[in-house]
Amino acid sequence: MVADQGIMSAGGVDAVRGTANPVEELEQIVLSSQASGLVIQDASSLAALLPRLCEGVPQRQLKFVVQLWGDVAEEARAALPCSVLSYAELLARGAETSLQRVDLTEDDLATLVYTSGTTGNPRGVMLTHGNLLYQLRSFPTLLELKAGESTLNLLPPWHIYQRTCQYYIASCGCRQVFTSVRHFRDDLQRHPPTYFVCVPLVLETLYSRVKHMLTRASLVRRTLATSLLAAALAYTRARRVVNEESLAYVCTGTPLLAFARAWLVTMLLAPLNWLAQKLVVSKVRAGLGVSRGIVSGGGSLAAHLDDFYEAIGIPVLNGWGLTETSPVLACRSMTTGPNIRGSVGRPLPGTRVRVVDPGSREEVPDGTQGLLLASGPGLMSGYWNDALGTAAVLLESQGQRWFDTGDLGWKVPEAGGAAAGVLVLTGRAKDTIVLSNGENVQPQSLEDAICTSPYITFAVLVSNGRWMALCWARGTEN
Repeated sequence: MVADQGIMSAGGVDAVRGTANPVEELEQIVLSSQASGLVIQDASSLAALLPRLCEGVPQRQLKFVVQLWGDVAEEARAALPCSVLSYAELLARGAETSLQRVDLTEDDLATLVYTSGTTGNPRGVMLTHGNLLYQLRSFPTLLELKAGESTLNLLPPWHIYQRTCQYYIASCGCRQVFTSVRHFRDDLQRHPPTYFVCVPLVLETLYSRVKHMLTRASLVRRTLATSLLAAALAYTRARRVVNEESLAYVCTGTPLLAFARAWLVTMLLAPLNWLAQKLVVSKVRAGLGVSRGIVSGGGSLAAHLDDFYEAIGIPVLNGWGLTETSPVLACRSMTTGPNIRGSVGRPLPGTRVRVVDPGSREEVPDGTQGLLLASGPGLMSGYWNDALGTAAVLLESQGQRWFDTGDLGWKVPEAGGAAAGVLVLTGRAKDTIVLSNGENVQPQSLEDAICTSPYITFAVLVSNGRWMALCWARGTEN
């Protein structure tokens, strides 16, 4: 994080990647980005990459190497034809000089973010200082942080979603704790966060952990807890209908009978929901450790997870975006309007999203599924040294640049009440299964439903060339 900010502040452009990636990929990024310097984690990471640097990288390309942790091995100093400094040595060099202000504009390149997406070889996404600043200026419309609050961050700090989040968190004077997949359950207790930054799979893991804890209770306690949680979930779903926040009726309006039924359910289950909050939910929330909310990105959130976290009173801000959009395009908010579950919220201020027919690229009516195109201050400049790849995804229309996200979804019509204007994702265009009868199947919602089973961790739908879609799943350890 310090290296990232230091390089950009000095007017440099960094290409950030994790050392856990294959050394072949790291070598490719060094070559592709034409890097003049290398900042690397520790001695073992440098040792693993050293043969590639000596054999595959032109000798005069690298001007310096900085190792952030530990002493630099003499073998590395001897093998490389440039300065190899430890972090302490770097600080000593800088102690006698002052940082010179560099005149930068928002159009200047800030970082290259290498992403393979779903296409194979990593491509360098060119993001400007303006792209990153746009994210920081927009985040307060989603989440207002107060100085002194804390966050627990699970994603690696080189991930663009995590990077923009940590820029915003740091700018608000908040404390950040970085954790890992192995330690985050314990760190939720050691460092109880105000907000937890993660991805949907982690929320699924925590949800499964709660269910597993219930199975270890006595029969009486387990029966009572599961019954009260079920009542809280039913109450939560009914309350959405009453408040006009249910996606089930945003296109047609809530039928009077459905509204009356939901209102009756909320009245009948209110006492049980209150009891659930007192006896069960309070313990679940204490076990999770998150006090105010969860910021989730990098994938869609299954309906059963939205139901669960709303029922226990922990708002989840699920967002949508891509590396090429720096990254957030839309997100649910805790500051403006209701948190519409099942959606990815409204586009950020200044971002436009069009829903078009995938074939004709003509706009489709609100409430109709189509391909999502995005335009706004977050769009990348293009792919580094890849004009053809850039032209394939950045389109000119209506006097603006539009990015083909490859995602399918629909926009809630203006008549949708509190949910008007929010976006709902339904899948990826390239994942669509076309059956022999011509019907298009979006596998994501079906896969999410299948994964609600306690015995299934992952599921994928595939076509067998006939009218049937087949499901393959991997069981859990249970």
